[in-house]
Amino acid sequence: MLVRLGLLLALLVAGCAPSPSERAVDAPPRQVADALPAPTVDVPEERIFDAPPTRIYFVRHAEKATAPADDPPLTEAGETRAEALVEALGGERLHAIYSSQFARTRATAAPIAAAQGREVTVLPIEGPDTEAAVRAQARQIAADSFPYAVLVVGHSNTIPHMISELTGEPMADLGDFEYDGIYVVTISEHPSQRTPDDVRVERRRYGAPNPE
Repeated sequence: MLVRLGLLLALLVAGCAPSPSERAVDAPPRQVADALPAPTVDVPEERIFDAPPTRIYFVRHAEKATAPADDPPLTEAGETRAEALVEALGGERLHAIYSSQFARTRATAAPIAAAQGREVTVLPIEGPDTEAAVRAQARQIAADSFPYAVLVVGHSNTIPHMISELTGEPMADLGDFEYDGIYVVTISEHPSQRTPDDVRVERRRYGAPNPE
């Protein structure tokens, strides 16, 4: 009788004890990640600025009509030149395209914006001091564009001020019938490390020759 009672108690105790799999489920998770040190990577400071140069393409709007005087559209020749700009910059993937608020600049930028799937960002020319306004725009564009390529479509009396602001060199206004120029400003350093020697400008031609 005593032997049978002992066996019965042993079976009851064994039935109440958790199995190894049950113990694994109930046990709290081990904090393995907390025990490991966080990995660290030392990046040389000079590698932060190891990037291709910024390219800012400045283009005057294409040929314009004579009316309405306050905001004329492009002529047929101007529309043809705007299409030629697509081919002229076809090998460059543009990060952004900027123009003033006027119809002639927006129409010049429209074909290449459509070809590259970009929206035209309008930078209004406002206020009594046009030169100061466009110089400030040039600084902001250069800061925002590193290290990409962008296009700026402006006017005969705004493009020179913008280029001058970036190069530190004076530049005369464009001629009344000067439409075929692409001014490429290349900036080889990050804005925080830039010196005047890191900025250069090159003039290229595109489309039909300037009208006489």
